[in-house]
Amino acid sequence: MTGVDAPLSLHHLTALSLSPVELIDLAADLGCSHVGLFTCLPPGIATRFPCIATDQQEDAVAKRLQARGIRMNNAEVFALRTGIDPGDYREGLQRAGRLGARVATVHVHEASPVLVRTMLAQFCDLAAEQGLRAALEFTTFSAVRSLDAALQLLDQLQHPAACVALDALHFFRNGGHPAQLHGLRPEQLGYLQLCDGPMQAPDDLYQEAVAARRIPGAGDFPLAELLAQVGPDVMLDVEVPRQADHINGPSAIDCAAAAVAAARQVMCQATGANQ
Repeated sequence: MTGVDAPLSLHHLTALSLSPVELIDLAADLGCSHVGLFTCLPPGIATRFPCIATDQQEDAVAKRLQARGIRMNNAEVFALRTGIDPGDYREGLQRAGRLGARVATVHVHEASPVLVRTMLAQFCDLAAEQGLRAALEFTTFSAVRSLDAALQLLDQLQHPAACVALDALHFFRNGGHPAQLHGLRPEQLGYLQLCDGPMQAPDDLYQEAVAARRIPGAGDFPLAELLAQVGPDVMLDVEVPRQADHINGPSAIDCAAAAVAAARQVMCQATGANQ
């Protein structure tokens, strides 16, 4: 059961208009213990997200993490697909390792089961070399779409650095039920991303995922029941991209503050449900 004092991370997608250093300050001001940052971006999306891509940027982030007492939860974006050599991600993983990240989040877009296992094993090796775990995130848009599929793949892999990143949106959008987490071993779950949404899926699932999520408690997902199934030390990551709000409404700082406050409310509900 996740407690109200469980570690809380603020994902950069929740406040994309901020620089990494500004996000660290915001996380500290909101009482979060961790942040999720980008240390690697494929060419196709290189201009869409704030990325720690130079030694100067890395140094500035490292100094601010230390100054504000914040740690790094996850590093992104690492995607495995045909034509990608996992070794190409070494630099991004090295930056994440030097910054003290817990995990590197990896997505699988390769259809061949044999290649998937080979590439994911290589990525896990590279992550482990930097003191990181490789958190496999299953998504609606990848070759691994459900918790069961992710756990099956990790069971086949049997790599000590491998774990699962569970995004509440993709979990429920792909038929997930909180009871599936019952009995999940603590080491299997790298972290859990919190957001909300309507139970009826929208027409544009990709737009929802990257720009139109709801803050925890403002949708239909049984988040309290979900959190009630996981251990008290699981890392909870507030990931609530809301592009329309940032353009037409409150500031990124206000939106992130609301999302973090809502996450804590759901955590309280989860604790109360088990007392």
